[in-house]
Amino acid sequence: MSNIEVIQDGDEWIAKFKFNVVTKDRVKEAGFKWDPKRKCWWTKDAETAAKITEVARLQPTSAEQRQAVVNANTEKLDQILSNQVAIRTMLERLLEEAGEEPPFEITRKAA
Repeated sequence: MSNIEVIQDGDEWIAKFKFNVVTKDRVKEAGFKWDPKRKCWWTKDAETAAKITEVARLQPTSAEQRQAVVNANTEKLDQILSNQVAIRTMLERLLEEAGEEPPFEITRKAA
C-alpha cells in the first residue's frame, strides 16, 4: 500500500496519497468520504483518521491533532482492558460453578 499522509485542516482530517485502487479502498473502508469538488478524501472524525494511521504514518500538524489521536487510541485500549476483565471474571465464575481450580494463576491488576 502506498504511503498515506493524514493531516488536519480545521475540523477535518484529509487523507493524501498517490492514487491506486487498493489504497483508495482502504481509505474508503476506514470511513473517509470523497469530496469531488476538492478532490480529496476527508473525515471530521478523529477516530476514523486514527484507523488509517494504524497502517500509515501520521503527520501531526498540531497539538490538537496529536491529542485527538492519543484520545482515540486510549479509548481503544480502555475497551480492550475492559474486555479482558470481563473475560477473566466470566472464567472465574465458570470455574467456581464447576468446583474447579484454574489450571493457571489468574492475577488481577489494580484498575
